[in-house]
Amino acid sequence: MADTGPNLPDFSWSHSRDRLLDECARAYYWRYYGSHAGWSRNADADARLAWRLKHLTTLHSVFGMAVHSLARECAGAVRDGRPRPTPAEMVERVRAALRVACTRTDRAAFVRDPKARPLLHSVYYRGRYDRAEAAAVATKMEACIRHLDQSLVWDRLERLPSEAVVLVEAHDCLEWEGLRVYSGPDLVVLGGDGSCDIVDWKTGRRTDEEGAREQLATYAWFLVRKLRLGLVEGRWTARAVYLQEGEEETYTLTRLDLMRAEHRVRESAERMRGYLADVAPNQPLPREEFPLLHPAYRFRCGRCPYFELCAREKNFSPSAEVPTARLQLPTLGQPLRPGVTP
Repeated sequence: MADTGPNLPDFSWSHSRDRLLDECARAYYWRYYGSHAGWSRNADADARLAWRLKHLTTLHSVFGMAVHSLARECAGAVRDGRPRPTPAEMVERVRAALRVACTRTDRAAFVRDPKARPLLHSVYYRGRYDRAEAAAVATKMEACIRHLDQSLVWDRLERLPSEAVVLVEAHDCLEWEGLRVYSGPDLVVLGGDGSCDIVDWKTGRRTDEEGAREQLATYAWFLVRKLRLGLVEGRWTARAVYLQEGEEETYTLTRLDLMRAEHRVRESAERMRGYLADVAPNQPLPREEFPLLHPAYRFRCGRCPYFELCAREKNFSPSAEVPTARLQLPTLGQPLRPGVTP
């Protein structure tokens, strides 16, 4: 078991943490507990490996982070009366981020400092970046940037005072009932009439509208608690903006939505606490108490950064759909085949 020690981080809740536990309890363990202190020379081998694997990324993730950073920059520019970056500038910056990700093939450098030198999942496990993934990202890049640039959000922001535009910092949290909650939306627009418009940029296709509404309602609940805003029935809206498709789904939020969001956070946090041996220090149960993904769903394991750790387990028998022939467990010093940057 990883050396979790006495200095575990405080227990907290976030949408991404909740989603990972839904997907796989063992991946949840490695992400939030098993990798703890893996940066330390005193950590055991599993913790050090989990800490490295935690910093693997994908081209879709690199793309999404780059676009979200640009969207935030655009909002800040409009709020401050500065020009937004042009579409050409945005495309070049996204390409630059993807280019860096694709040209990082030095596994030894990644092992030495994974936080400073994150590596693509496909490079780590297959020795090269995934051309199909690169093609998929390239296909959606032009549409996402165009729709971001042409969004009607900017016209509205230009007519509002700067204090009406709220950009929540990623590290901002809410202390609620002894629980630290991270749930900041991408953009918040406040009106003098008590209105509030919450914007969530999405670079993927629309697949789970119910989940999107649930997430947006949690953002609204967070804002009411964090900024001490009063919800005005009929004047609070939340929109999921799907940049790839150039469409958005807008919801009018009610007090019932916020009550459901609060219930969701409380219920989810209790489920997470069920995996703790001692709640106060956030001490987890033994690793074996975090079950591996059911064999019927192990075709997903090939996309998980922690595949190398789970594949060592005696009771891990991958689904026939797991591309095990392509996922060779890497050996330090193994030569990599260079790829062509997008």
